[in-house]
Amino acid sequence: MNLMHNGLKQRTASLRQDIINISRTGLIFVILANVLAKICATLGSIFIVRVLTESDYGFYARVINDYSMIYILEDFGCRVAMMQFRGENFKDKRLRDAYFVEPFRMALLFGLAVGTIILVSPLFYPYGSTEEAVTTQMLALVPVLTIANYFLIYNLVTLSENRKYAGLYFCQTFLQYSFLVAGAFFYGKTGAVLSGYAYNIVLLAIAVIVSKKELHFDWRSKVLDKAQKLAFLKFAVGAQLNNTINDLLSIFDIFMLGRIITDDTVIAGYKVAATIPISLRYVSTSIMTYASPYFARNIDNISWVRKNAAKMIAGCTLFCGAITAAAIALARPIIILVFGEVYSGSVKCFIILMIAYFFAGSFQIPAANVIFTQHKVKVNIIITVIANIANCLLNYYLIKRSGAVGAAVATCSVSILASVLAMVSMIMVIRTREAETSKVMDRVDNET
Repeated sequence: MNLMHNGLKQRTASLRQDIINISRTGLIFVILANVLAKICATLGSIFIVRVLTESDYGFYARVINDYSMIYILEDFGCRVAMMQFRGENFKDKRLRDAYFVEPFRMALLFGLAVGTIILVSPLFYPYGSTEEAVTTQMLALVPVLTIANYFLIYNLVTLSENRKYAGLYFCQTFLQYSFLVAGAFFYGKTGAVLSGYAYNIVLLAIAVIVSKKELHFDWRSKVLDKAQKLAFLKFAVGAQLNNTINDLLSIFDIFMLGRIITDDTVIAGYKVAATIPISLRYVSTSIMTYASPYFARNIDNISWVRKNAAKMIAGCTLFCGAITAAAIALARPIIILVFGEVYSGSVKCFIILMIAYFFAGSFQIPAANVIFTQHKVKVNIIITVIANIANCLLNYYLIKRSGAVGAAVATCSVSILASVLAMVSMIMVIRTREAETSKVMDRVDNET
């Protein structure tokens, strides 16, 4: 009994110390900012569906979805790779700074390229109407502004300035929905779409002021040699390819609904059902964003990676499980209270999408991020390709059969599949790295 008591006491003390250490690094501020941001996003969603008519909201959802489909390559992975490479070279200030400045220049060029693609998109993209195409073209300069903001904000995470990051993250959501509701109120659906310009410009000004001390770079720096740039771009493109394919999972259902079922009210109902589950996914994403620099810095300490990956997944599972159970139990009141009685038909889709959120937030997102920080980008690409093929087939079949509910079932099924593949792959990656490390240690011992 004494041994059991002592063991429990040690584990409790260890857990208490872990919580203290995590609190000191600012994770509590990241989580709090995320919760406040999601409350803000929910309130924004409540207002926007009341300001716009159901038909106008459906049009707005389609335009934003069109923009997301074209902008899906984002900055070609430069921001994600910047965080990874700055983390790996954290102790070398010269390289650490170089892995911000040069990727930032590359990313802005990619942003201009994406903006050009948006301008010429009516030549190849299947818009539902001329108005939809013209409105989407108006967003051509938003990618450059978005990329600049993301680089400044996520630079703070890389430097473990998590309190500043948390503040900017909340500010980003608050400004986004404030300008969105104001734009919709004064200028209707077009104002809602174009509000992205106002919020991005204001956010950029604030981000520069908040992160001024972290931007003391030689902006003309050309430290990286050809081999380093090539390695960076290879990692960035691989990461973006994975993210692009993965992002299709969250927007392909609305795309298919818009092509198979042209009724904007159906699309609006599904968009409402997906709003909260999609927003909640960003809690797990934010936690892993916070954790990624630490995993990058400990890339060669595989025992640390294994132990902390287990802790992160356990924590995400407990959090997502509690949120999912509460949301399903209160599904109908939530939909009616938040979005109005007119969207009461979205309850079934909401429940199904909350189950999808549980699997994605608990397993898929944490496991995929751990795999990513171990430079196993190809593993994540394979998983997302398999998931998207399944998503396409299921959406096509189930939407024709069951409409919006079919789209929700497809999303849920794919989330479960992707979660299983990600967890199995993460375990295999860690075991492989442990075996490789063991062989190196044995070789060193034999040589000495």
